[in-house]
Amino acid sequence: MNKALTFLLLLLILLLHFPFLSADPRLTFCESRGPFTDEGFYLMQLRSHLARNGWNLHSADNLLKSPLFSLLHYAPMKIFGSSLLLARLWTMLLAFAPLLIIAAERKWKLFFPLFAVMVLMQEYVFDYYHYALSESVFCSLTLLGIWFLWKYCEGERTGNLLAALMLFGLLIWLKVQFAYALILLAALLFYISAGWLLKNKFKGIIQTWLYFFLFTLFFSGMYYLAWYYPNKDFYSYILSAVNKNNFIPVKDLRESFEFYHHHIFLIPENKSYTLLFKAGFVASLAGTATGAFDKAHRFLFVAFSIWFLVELHKLAFYYVPLRYLVPLFVSGLAMTAVGISGWLQFFSDKAKGLEISKVVRLAAFLAVVSVLAHRLMQYNERLSCRTYALREANDYMARGIKKGGWIAGNWAASLSWQIPNPSLPVWYNLLNDEKIFTEITPVAVITEQDENDSGGAYKSRGISLSEYSDSSRIFCIGRWEVAVYWINEASANKLRRNL
Repeated sequence: MNKALTFLLLLLILLLHFPFLSADPRLTFCESRGPFTDEGFYLMQLRSHLARNGWNLHSADNLLKSPLFSLLHYAPMKIFGSSLLLARLWTMLLAFAPLLIIAAERKWKLFFPLFAVMVLMQEYVFDYYHYALSESVFCSLTLLGIWFLWKYCEGERTGNLLAALMLFGLLIWLKVQFAYALILLAALLFYISAGWLLKNKFKGIIQTWLYFFLFTLFFSGMYYLAWYYPNKDFYSYILSAVNKNNFIPVKDLRESFEFYHHHIFLIPENKSYTLLFKAGFVASLAGTATGAFDKAHRFLFVAFSIWFLVELHKLAFYYVPLRYLVPLFVSGLAMTAVGISGWLQFFSDKAKGLEISKVVRLAAFLAVVSVLAHRLMQYNERLSCRTYALREANDYMARGIKKGGWIAGNWAASLSWQIPNPSLPVWYNLLNDEKIFTEITPVAVITEQDENDSGGAYKSRGISLSEYSDSSRIFCIGRWEVAVYWINEASANKLRRNL
C-alpha cells in the first residue's frame, strides 16, 4: 500500500475509537477491575495538584511508579481541565503519534498496514488504545524505538541510535515496570553488532556500545538521584509490599505457563489469535531461515521475537492483569503480520516486471481488506454493548459532594473526575488503611459492598460503613456493586472515638 492509503487506514482506526471515549471500559474474560479503577488512579495525584490540593505523593504509588505518564498529561489538563474524556483522548493521541512516523517507512509498506488491522484492531489492544493507561503509549514508543534501530542498522546514522536510546530510556520514567524493555534494546544491539562483526565494522560496534552504556548510565543515574533516592523509604515499602509472594517459584513455572496457555490463550475468544501467532511465527522463521525474507523483515522478525520472549516473564506472576498482556498480544500478532508481509514481499520481488506482480499486489490489498472487514464486524458488536455507569456515577458525585474534603476508597479516583476533591485509595495492610478516620476524615467513602476492592480494609478494623454513613447509594458498574457512603463530621468523630 502507498503512504496515502496507509495514513488513511491509520486515521480510520483512530476515528473508530471516538465512540468509546465516554463509555465504560469493556468487560473481558479477565475478572480484574482493571481500567474501571486504574484510569482514575493513575492520574489521581496530578488532578489533586491541579486542583491545588498538593501532589500527595505518599497517598498512593501511581505517581511514584509512573511520573512521566502524569507529566505528559499536565499541560492539557492544566489548560482544559481534568476529565476522563480528555485523559483518554490525550493518551490515545500520544499512542498514535509514533505510529504516524512509522507509517511513512518505505520498506515497511507491506508490514505496517497488516500490523494496523491485525494488531491495532485486535479487541484487547483496541480497547487499551483508548484507555487513559500507559500500556498503549509503551507499545507505540517501543515500536518507534525498534524503527529507529532499524534505521540505524540500515544507514548507520548515529542520530537514529541516539533517538532509540532516548526512547527506551524514557520508558523507565513512563512506568518503572517498563525497565525490562532495556533487555529488548540490548538484544537488538547485539543482533546489529553481530551483523557488523561479519563485515569488520569494528568502529560502528564500539560506538554503539559506548553510547548504550553512557545512555543507560545517564537515565538510570537520573532516575536514582532525581526520583528514587528522594523517595527511597516509600519506594522501598511499596516494592517490598507489592512484590512479596508475587512471583511463582521456578519449579512451578512450567505448570504456570500451561495454566495461562489453557486459561487465557486457548479460551474461545483468544484461540484464533493464538493460532494466528503460531502460524505467523512458523512463517516468519521459515522466511528468515531460508533467506526468502529481505533485510527489513528479518530484522522485524528478530525484534518481535525478542520482545515477545521478554514479555513472557509476566506469566511468572501469580496474578496477571489484562493490561500486562497487551504488549504480549502486540508483539505476538506483529510477528504474524511480519510472516504474511514478508512472504508477499518475496513473491512480489520475484514477480517484478511480470503480470503476476499485479496478482501479488492484489493479494496484499485483499489480505488487509479481509482482516479489516472481520475486525469491523467485531467492532459493530462492541458498539452495541457500550454502557455509561461511570459517567452516571461521576454526575451523581458532582451534584452531591461537599467540596474540599477527602474521598476515600479504591473507586474514589474513578468517580471524582468532575470535582476538585482529593482521593485516597485504601488497601488492607498496604496503603492508608490505618490512616483512614484517624489522620484523615473523608466526606465520602466509595467501595464495593463486599469490600473486595480493598481486601476488607474497613471490616477488618471493625468499621461498618453503612452504620456510620448518613446516606448512601449503590451503582452497578461492570460486574461490581459500588457503594457511595456519605460521612458527615459528627459520624466521623463518633467513629474516630470508637477506633
